[in-house]
Amino acid sequence: MPQFQNISIQISKFTDQLLIDKIKEALTASELQTQDISVQPEFSGNSTRFSTEKPPPPEIAEVLSLNTFAIIRLDIETATTLSISFRRQPNQPSDNVSINFSESYRESPPNPSHAQVIKLTGHLREHLRAVDFLSTEGLRSVLSPELHKHYEFREAAVAKLEATIAQIASQITEDARKVRAQLDIEYQARTEMLNASHAKEVEKFHSEIALQQERLEKQRLELETKLREIDHSKSTHARRKLRQDLKQELAKRSVKFQLTEGTRDLRLPIFLFTIFLLVVSFTGLATYSVLSATLFAQGTDLADRELIATTIKQIAFAIAFASTSLFFLRWNNRWFQAHADEEFRQKQFDLDLDRASWVVEMALEWKEEKGSEIPSELLSRLTNGLFVADSDHAEEALHPADQLASAILGASSGASIEVPGGTKVQFDRKGIKRLQKSTQK
Repeated sequence: MPQFQNISIQISKFTDQLLIDKIKEALTASELQTQDISVQPEFSGNSTRFSTEKPPPPEIAEVLSLNTFAIIRLDIETATTLSISFRRQPNQPSDNVSINFSESYRESPPNPSHAQVIKLTGHLREHLRAVDFLSTEGLRSVLSPELHKHYEFREAAVAKLEATIAQIASQITEDARKVRAQLDIEYQARTEMLNASHAKEVEKFHSEIALQQERLEKQRLELETKLREIDHSKSTHARRKLRQDLKQELAKRSVKFQLTEGTRDLRLPIFLFTIFLLVVSFTGLATYSVLSATLFAQGTDLADRELIATTIKQIAFAIAFASTSLFFLRWNNRWFQAHADEEFRQKQFDLDLDRASWVVEMALEWKEEKGSEIPSELLSRLTNGLFVADSDHAEEALHPADQLASAILGASSGASIEVPGGTKVQFDRKGIKRLQKSTQK
Protein backbone atom coordinates (compact mmCIF):
# COMPACT_ATOMS: atom_id res chain seq x y z
CA MET A 1 0.00 0.00 0.00
CA PRO A 2 1.67 3.30 -1.08
CA GLN A 3 2.53 5.83 1.61
CA PHE A 4 2.53 9.57 0.79
CA GLN A 5 3.81 12.64 2.62
CA ASN A 6 1.93 15.92 2.75
CA ILE A 7 2.89 18.42 0.03
CA SER A 8 2.92 22.21 0.62
CA ILE A 9 2.86 24.67 -2.34
CA GLN A 10 3.21 28.47 -2.30
CA ILE A 11 0.90 29.88 -5.00
CA SER A 12 0.04 33.27 -6.44
CA LYS A 13 -2.96 35.29 -5.30
CA PHE A 14 -6.36 34.32 -6.84
CA THR A 15 -9.92 35.41 -6.18
CA ASP A 16 -12.21 33.06 -4.32
CA GLN A 17 -14.31 31.68 -7.24
CA LEU A 18 -11.32 31.40 -9.57
CA LEU A 19 -9.35 29.54 -6.93
CA ILE A 20 -12.12 26.96 -6.37
CA ASP A 21 -12.58 26.44 -10.12
CA LYS A 22 -8.88 25.87 -10.72
CA ILE A 23 -8.63 23.35 -7.88
CA LYS A 24 -11.67 21.48 -9.23
CA GLU A 25 -10.12 21.44 -12.71
CA ALA A 26 -6.91 20.00 -11.28
CA LEU A 27 -8.85 17.25 -9.46
CA THR A 28 -10.88 16.43 -12.57
CA ALA A 29 -7.75 16.30 -14.72
CA SER A 30 -6.20 13.90 -12.16
CA GLU A 31 -9.29 11.67 -12.24
CA LEU A 32 -10.11 12.41 -8.59
CA GLN A 33 -13.73 12.88 -7.57
CA THR A 34 -14.64 15.84 -5.31
CA GLN A 35 -17.07 15.14 -2.48
CA ASP A 36 -17.28 17.91 0.18
CA ILE A 37 -16.05 21.50 0.41
CA SER A 38 -15.53 23.46 3.66
CA VAL A 39 -15.30 27.26 3.37
CA GLN A 40 -14.51 29.91 6.05
CA PRO A 41 -14.81 33.62 5.10
CA GLU A 42 -12.71 36.14 6.97
CA PHE A 43 -15.74 37.78 8.57
CA SER A 44 -17.04 34.48 9.98
CA GLY A 45 -15.56 32.45 12.83
CA ASN A 46 -17.09 29.15 11.65
CA SER A 47 -16.61 27.05 8.52
CA THR A 48 -19.51 26.18 6.18
CA ARG A 49 -19.50 22.65 4.74
CA PHE A 50 -21.47 21.63 1.62
CA SER A 51 -21.44 18.91 -1.03
CA THR A 52 -20.20 19.51 -4.54
CA GLU A 53 -23.29 17.80 -5.95
CA LYS A 54 -25.48 20.59 -4.55
CA PRO A 55 -25.22 24.36 -5.00
CA PRO A 56 -23.43 26.22 -2.19
CA PRO A 57 -25.42 27.91 0.60
CA PRO A 58 -26.73 31.43 -0.17
CA GLU A 59 -24.20 33.22 2.03
CA ILE A 60 -21.29 31.34 0.39
CA ALA A 61 -22.73 31.89 -3.08
CA GLU A 62 -22.96 35.63 -2.34
CA VAL A 63 -19.30 35.74 -1.24
CA LEU A 64 -18.19 33.86 -4.37
CA SER A 65 -20.20 36.17 -6.63
CA LEU A 66 -18.31 39.21 -5.37
CA ASN A 67 -15.06 37.82 -6.90
CA THR A 68 -12.88 39.03 -3.99
CA PHE A 69 -10.30 37.57 -1.61
CA ALA A 70 -12.75 37.04 1.28
CA ILE A 71 -12.20 33.29 1.83
CA ILE A 72 -9.26 32.68 4.20
CA ARG A 73 -9.65 28.91 4.57
CA LEU A 74 -10.77 26.21 2.13
CA ASP A 75 -10.77 22.41 2.54
CA ILE A 76 -11.75 20.02 -0.29
CA GLU A 77 -12.17 16.29 0.31
CA THR A 78 -12.04 13.63 -2.41
CA ALA A 79 -13.30 10.05 -2.63
CA THR A 80 -9.79 8.90 -1.60
CA THR A 81 -7.58 9.61 1.41
CA LEU A 82 -6.33 12.72 -0.42
CA SER A 83 -7.61 16.17 0.55
CA ILE A 84 -6.64 19.72 -0.43
CA SER A 85 -6.33 22.60 2.07
CA PHE A 86 -5.98 26.27 1.16
CA ARG A 87 -4.82 29.01 3.63
CA ARG A 88 -4.92 32.72 2.75
CA GLN A 89 -1.69 34.48 3.99
CA PRO A 90 -2.40 38.15 4.70
CA ASN A 91 0.41 40.67 4.12
CA GLN A 92 2.28 38.06 2.07
CA PRO A 93 2.85 37.96 -1.71
CA SER A 94 1.63 34.34 -1.93
CA ASP A 95 -0.87 31.90 -0.40
CA ASN A 96 -0.49 28.27 0.64
CA VAL A 97 -2.07 25.13 -0.80
CA SER A 98 -1.28 21.75 0.76
CA ILE A 99 -2.08 18.22 -0.39
CA ASN A 100 -2.81 16.07 2.67
CA PHE A 101 -3.10 12.31 3.07
CA SER A 102 -5.01 10.67 5.92
CA GLU A 103 -4.20 7.22 7.31
CA SER A 104 -5.86 4.29 5.51
CA TYR A 105 -7.88 1.71 7.45
CA ARG A 106 -10.18 -1.13 6.32
CA GLU A 107 -13.30 1.02 6.14
CA SER A 108 -11.50 4.23 5.04
CA PRO A 109 -11.50 5.46 1.41
CA PRO A 110 -8.82 4.03 -0.90
CA ASN A 111 -5.48 5.70 -1.48
CA PRO A 112 -4.85 7.58 -4.74
CA SER A 113 -2.30 6.22 -7.18
CA HIS A 114 1.15 7.72 -7.70
CA ALA A 115 0.17 8.91 -11.14
CA GLN A 116 -2.83 10.76 -9.77
CA VAL A 117 -0.76 12.47 -7.06
CA ILE A 118 1.98 13.49 -9.51
CA LYS A 119 -0.52 14.77 -12.07
CA LEU A 120 -2.44 16.71 -9.40
CA THR A 121 0.73 18.29 -8.00
CA GLY A 122 1.94 19.37 -11.45
CA HIS A 123 -1.44 20.71 -12.42
CA LEU A 124 -1.72 22.79 -9.22
CA ARG A 125 1.82 24.15 -9.58
CA GLU A 126 1.22 25.17 -13.18
CA HIS A 127 -2.33 26.53 -13.09
CA LEU A 128 -2.06 28.16 -9.66
CA ARG A 129 1.31 29.67 -10.66
CA ALA A 130 3.40 28.28 -7.83
CA VAL A 131 6.27 30.55 -6.76
CA ASP A 132 8.92 27.84 -7.22
CA PHE A 133 7.39 26.68 -10.53
CA LEU A 134 7.24 29.97 -12.44
CA SER A 135 9.51 30.10 -15.50
CA THR A 136 10.57 33.28 -17.20
CA GLU A 137 7.54 33.23 -19.40
CA GLY A 138 5.33 32.42 -16.45
CA LEU A 139 6.76 35.38 -14.49
CA ARG A 140 6.11 37.64 -17.43
CA SER A 141 2.60 36.40 -17.68
CA VAL A 142 2.06 37.46 -14.06
CA LEU A 143 3.41 40.98 -14.63
CA SER A 144 1.47 43.71 -16.39
CA PRO A 145 2.84 45.13 -19.70
CA GLU A 146 3.92 48.34 -17.99
CA LEU A 147 5.86 46.41 -15.32
CA HIS A 148 7.27 44.10 -17.97
CA LYS A 149 8.61 47.08 -19.92
CA HIS A 150 9.88 48.69 -16.75
CA TYR A 151 11.85 45.55 -15.81
CA GLU A 152 13.32 45.30 -19.34
CA PHE A 153 14.60 48.89 -19.10
CA ARG A 154 15.93 48.19 -15.64
CA GLU A 155 17.75 45.04 -16.75
CA ALA A 156 19.34 46.97 -19.65
CA ALA A 157 20.44 49.73 -17.28
CA VAL A 158 21.82 47.19 -14.81
CA ALA A 159 23.76 45.41 -17.58
CA LYS A 160 25.19 48.73 -18.77
CA LEU A 161 26.07 49.69 -15.20
CA GLU A 162 27.79 46.32 -14.63
CA ALA A 163 29.86 46.79 -17.79
CA THR A 164 30.86 50.30 -16.66
CA ILE A 165 31.76 49.05 -13.18
CA ALA A 166 33.85 46.23 -14.66
CA GLN A 167 35.71 48.73 -16.88
CA ILE A 168 36.30 51.11 -13.97
CA ALA A 169 37.44 48.25 -11.75
CA SER A 170 39.91 47.12 -14.42
CA GLN A 171 41.22 50.66 -14.80
CA ILE A 172 41.50 51.11 -11.03
CA THR A 173 43.35 47.80 -10.73
CA GLU A 174 45.83 48.84 -13.41
CA ASP A 175 46.34 52.26 -11.85
CA ALA A 176 46.78 50.69 -8.41
CA ARG A 177 49.38 48.29 -9.79
CA LYS A 178 51.33 51.18 -11.35
CA VAL A 179 51.07 53.26 -8.16
CA ARG A 180 52.19 50.26 -6.09
CA ALA A 181 55.23 49.74 -8.31
CA GLN A 182 56.12 53.44 -8.06
CA LEU A 183 55.68 53.37 -4.28
CA ASP A 184 57.89 50.27 -4.01
CA ILE A 185 60.66 52.07 -5.91
CA GLU A 186 60.34 55.18 -3.76
CA TYR A 187 60.21 53.07 -0.59
CA GLN A 188 63.36 51.20 -1.55
CA ALA A 189 65.22 54.45 -2.27
CA ARG A 190 63.97 56.01 0.94
CA THR A 191 64.97 52.94 2.93
CA GLU A 192 68.51 52.97 1.53
CA MET A 193 68.86 56.67 2.31
CA LEU A 194 67.57 56.19 5.85
CA ASN A 195 69.89 53.23 6.44
CA ALA A 196 72.88 55.28 5.35
CA SER A 197 71.82 58.20 7.54
CA HIS A 198 71.21 55.83 10.45
CA ALA A 199 74.67 54.30 10.10
CA LYS A 200 76.26 57.77 10.20
CA GLU A 201 74.23 58.74 13.27
CA VAL A 202 75.14 55.48 15.04
CA GLU A 203 78.82 56.03 14.37
CA LYS A 204 78.56 59.60 15.64
CA PHE A 205 76.74 58.45 18.79
CA HIS A 206 79.34 55.75 19.45
CA SER A 207 82.13 58.27 19.32
CA GLU A 208 80.26 60.65 21.64
CA ILE A 209 79.49 57.80 24.05
CA ALA A 210 83.17 56.84 24.14
CA LEU A 211 84.13 60.44 24.99
CA GLN A 212 81.45 60.60 27.68
CA GLN A 213 82.63 57.31 29.19
CA GLU A 214 86.22 58.62 29.38
CA ARG A 215 84.98 61.81 31.03
CA LEU A 216 82.81 59.86 33.49
CA GLU A 217 85.66 57.52 34.37
CA LYS A 218 87.89 60.49 35.10
CA GLN A 219 85.20 62.08 37.28
CA ARG A 220 84.67 58.77 39.09
CA LEU A 221 88.36 58.53 39.99
CA GLU A 222 88.33 62.11 41.24
CA LEU A 223 85.21 61.44 43.34
CA GLU A 224 86.72 58.31 44.87
CA THR A 225 89.78 60.30 45.85
CA LYS A 226 87.64 63.01 47.44
CA LEU A 227 85.50 60.42 49.24
CA ARG A 228 88.55 58.78 50.73
CA GLU A 229 89.70 62.20 51.90
CA ILE A 230 86.40 63.12 53.58
CA ASP A 231 85.59 59.62 54.87
CA HIS A 232 87.42 60.17 58.12
CA SER A 233 85.85 63.55 58.78
CA LYS A 234 82.45 62.24 57.75
CA SER A 235 82.53 59.30 60.19
CA THR A 236 83.66 61.64 62.98
CA HIS A 237 80.83 64.04 62.18
CA ALA A 238 78.27 61.20 62.10
CA ARG A 239 79.50 59.86 65.42
CA ARG A 240 79.31 63.27 67.05
CA LYS A 241 75.87 63.87 65.53
CA LEU A 242 74.65 60.54 66.95
CA ARG A 243 76.02 61.43 70.38
CA GLN A 244 74.31 64.81 70.22
CA ASP A 245 70.98 63.20 69.30
CA LEU A 246 71.28 60.75 72.19
CA LYS A 247 72.08 63.59 74.57
CA GLN A 248 69.02 65.52 73.41
CA GLU A 249 66.77 62.48 73.85
CA LEU A 250 68.14 61.87 77.35
CA ALA A 251 67.61 65.53 78.20
CA LYS A 252 63.96 65.27 77.13
CA ARG A 253 63.45 62.21 79.30
CA SER A 254 65.13 63.91 82.26
CA VAL A 255 62.53 66.68 82.21
CA LYS A 256 59.63 64.24 82.69
CA PHE A 257 60.51 60.60 83.25
CA GLN A 258 57.52 58.28 83.15
CA LEU A 259 56.54 54.88 81.83
CA THR A 260 54.11 54.19 79.03
CA GLU A 261 50.37 54.12 79.54
CA GLY A 262 50.26 50.36 78.93
CA THR A 263 52.89 49.65 81.62
CA ARG A 264 51.04 51.82 84.11
CA ASP A 265 47.78 50.04 83.31
CA LEU A 266 49.37 46.71 84.27
CA ARG A 267 49.34 47.82 87.94
CA LEU A 268 45.67 48.73 87.84
CA PRO A 269 44.17 45.24 88.53
CA ILE A 270 46.39 44.67 91.60
CA PHE A 271 45.79 48.21 92.81
CA LEU A 272 42.00 47.90 92.54
CA PHE A 273 41.96 44.44 94.11
CA THR A 274 44.08 45.63 97.05
CA ILE A 275 41.82 48.66 97.54
CA PHE A 276 38.84 46.29 97.47
CA LEU A 277 40.44 44.10 100.17
CA LEU A 278 41.21 47.16 102.30
CA VAL A 279 37.63 48.43 101.99
CA VAL A 280 36.15 45.01 102.80
CA SER A 281 38.47 44.36 105.76
CA PHE A 282 38.00 47.88 107.13
CA THR A 283 34.22 47.63 106.75
CA GLY A 284 34.22 44.26 108.55
CA LEU A 285 36.49 45.63 111.30
CA ALA A 286 34.29 48.69 111.83
CA THR A 287 31.08 46.65 111.77
CA TYR A 288 32.18 44.03 114.27
CA SER A 289 33.85 46.68 116.45
CA VAL A 290 30.48 48.44 116.73
CA LEU A 291 28.74 45.14 117.47
CA SER A 292 31.31 44.27 120.18
CA ALA A 293 30.95 47.71 121.75
CA THR A 294 27.16 47.37 121.68
CA LEU A 295 27.31 43.96 123.35
CA PHE A 296 29.68 45.27 126.03
CA ALA A 297 27.41 48.24 126.63
CA GLN A 298 24.46 45.91 127.09
CA GLY A 299 26.40 44.02 129.81
CA THR A 300 26.72 40.79 127.92
CA ASP A 301 28.68 38.10 129.69
CA LEU A 302 32.23 37.63 128.40
CA ALA A 303 31.61 33.91 128.03
CA ASP A 304 28.68 34.52 125.73
CA ARG A 305 29.10 32.80 122.38
CA GLU A 306 27.84 35.73 120.36
CA LEU A 307 30.33 38.08 122.00
CA ILE A 308 33.19 35.63 121.50
CA ALA A 309 32.30 35.11 117.78
CA THR A 310 32.00 38.85 117.24
CA THR A 311 35.36 39.46 118.93
CA ILE A 312 37.06 36.75 116.84
CA LYS A 313 35.64 38.21 113.62
CA GLN A 314 36.74 41.68 114.72
CA ILE A 315 40.29 40.42 115.33
CA ALA A 316 40.32 38.55 111.98
CA PHE A 317 39.23 41.63 110.04
CA ALA A 318 41.77 43.72 111.97
CA ILE A 319 44.58 41.30 111.04
CA ALA A 320 43.39 41.25 107.40
CA PHE A 321 43.26 45.04 107.22
CA ALA A 322 46.68 45.47 108.84
CA SER A 323 48.37 42.81 106.67
CA THR A 324 46.78 44.15 103.44
CA SER A 325 47.78 47.71 104.34
CA LEU A 326 51.35 46.58 105.01
CA PHE A 327 51.49 44.70 101.71
CA PHE A 328 50.04 47.69 99.85
CA LEU A 329 52.66 50.02 101.33
CA ARG A 330 55.53 47.65 100.52
CA TRP A 331 54.22 47.02 97.01
CA ASN A 332 53.96 50.75 96.23
CA ASN A 333 57.34 51.40 97.85
CA ARG A 334 58.95 48.76 95.63
CA TRP A 335 57.33 50.31 92.56
CA PHE A 336 58.56 53.79 93.50
CA GLN A 337 62.02 52.39 94.24
CA ALA A 338 62.17 50.70 90.82
CA HIS A 339 61.06 53.94 89.15
CA ALA A 340 63.77 55.91 90.97
CA ASP A 341 66.45 53.27 90.16
CA GLU A 342 65.54 53.43 86.48
CA GLU A 343 65.84 57.22 86.49
CA PHE A 344 69.26 56.98 88.19
CA ARG A 345 70.36 54.42 85.60
CA GLN A 346 69.32 56.84 82.87
CA LYS A 347 71.45 59.58 84.35
CA GLN A 348 74.33 57.10 84.70
CA PHE A 349 73.90 56.21 81.04
CA ASP A 350 74.17 59.91 80.16
CA LEU A 351 77.47 60.13 82.00
CA ASP A 352 78.75 56.87 80.47
CA LEU A 353 77.88 58.22 77.02
CA ASP A 354 80.13 61.24 77.59
CA ARG A 355 82.93 59.01 78.89
CA ALA A 356 82.63 56.61 75.95
CA SER A 357 82.69 59.49 73.43
CA TRP A 358 85.80 60.89 75.06
CA VAL A 359 87.52 57.45 74.99
CA VAL A 360 86.71 56.98 71.29
CA GLU A 361 88.01 60.44 70.38
CA MET A 362 91.17 59.83 72.32
CA ALA A 363 91.71 56.40 70.72
CA LEU A 364 91.31 57.86 67.23
CA GLU A 365 93.72 60.71 67.95
CA TRP A 366 96.20 58.23 69.45
CA LYS A 367 96.12 56.11 66.28
CA GLU A 368 96.37 59.16 64.01
CA GLU A 369 99.30 60.70 65.84
CA LYS A 370 101.28 57.59 66.84
CA GLY A 371 100.17 55.19 64.09
CA SER A 372 99.29 52.38 66.49
CA GLU A 373 96.36 51.23 68.59
CA ILE A 374 95.95 52.50 72.12
CA PRO A 375 97.32 50.00 74.70
CA SER A 376 94.68 47.56 75.90
CA GLU A 377 95.68 48.08 79.59
CA LEU A 378 95.07 51.80 79.31
CA LEU A 379 91.86 51.25 77.36
CA SER A 380 90.50 48.80 79.94
CA ARG A 381 91.26 51.26 82.78
CA LEU A 382 89.53 54.10 80.91
CA THR A 383 86.46 52.05 80.06
CA ASN A 384 86.10 50.35 83.45
CA GLY A 385 82.48 50.37 84.57
CA LEU A 386 81.06 51.81 81.33
CA PHE A 387 77.45 50.85 80.65
CA VAL A 388 77.45 48.31 83.49
CA ALA A 389 74.02 47.98 85.07
CA ASP A 390 73.62 47.66 88.82
CA SER A 391 73.00 44.02 89.69
CA ASP A 392 71.20 44.81 92.95
CA HIS A 393 67.47 44.24 92.74
CA ALA A 394 64.85 45.62 95.02
CA GLU A 395 63.48 43.15 97.46
CA GLU A 396 60.20 41.70 96.28
CA ALA A 397 57.14 42.86 98.24
CA LEU A 398 55.63 39.91 100.11
CA HIS A 399 52.29 39.66 101.80
CA PRO A 400 52.55 39.24 105.60
CA ALA A 401 50.91 35.81 105.24
CA ASP A 402 53.76 34.77 102.93
CA GLN A 403 56.31 36.10 105.40
CA LEU A 404 54.60 34.25 108.26
CA ALA A 405 54.68 30.98 106.30
CA SER A 406 58.33 31.55 105.43
CA ALA A 407 59.18 32.17 109.08
CA ILE A 408 57.34 29.04 110.21
CA LEU A 409 59.13 26.93 107.58
CA GLY A 410 62.47 28.41 108.50
CA ALA A 411 61.97 27.67 112.20
CA SER A 412 60.67 24.15 111.64
CA SER A 413 63.00 21.19 111.54
CA GLY A 414 60.65 19.37 109.16
CA ALA A 415 57.33 19.66 107.35
CA SER A 416 54.78 17.24 105.96
CA ILE A 417 52.60 18.34 102.98
CA GLU A 418 49.70 16.36 101.54
CA VAL A 419 49.45 16.74 97.76
CA PRO A 420 46.40 15.88 95.60
CA GLY A 421 45.91 12.13 95.24
CA GLY A 422 46.44 11.29 98.92
CA THR A 423 50.27 11.38 98.76
CA LYS A 424 52.26 13.02 101.60
CA VAL A 425 55.61 14.75 100.99
CA GLN A 426 58.00 15.28 103.95
CA PHE A 427 60.79 17.90 104.02
CA ASP A 428 63.71 18.19 106.43
CA ARG A 429 65.47 21.47 107.26
CA LYS A 430 67.71 21.32 104.14
CA GLY A 431 64.75 20.56 101.91
CA ILE A 432 62.87 23.50 103.36
CA LYS A 433 65.79 25.85 102.63
CA ARG A 434 66.01 24.64 99.04
CA LEU A 435 62.27 25.15 98.65
CA GLN A 436 62.62 28.70 99.98
CA LYS A 437 65.43 29.46 97.50
CA SER A 438 63.41 28.09 94.57
CA THR A 439 60.33 30.13 95.52
CA GLN A 440 62.43 33.31 95.88
CA LYS A 441 63.79 32.82 92.36
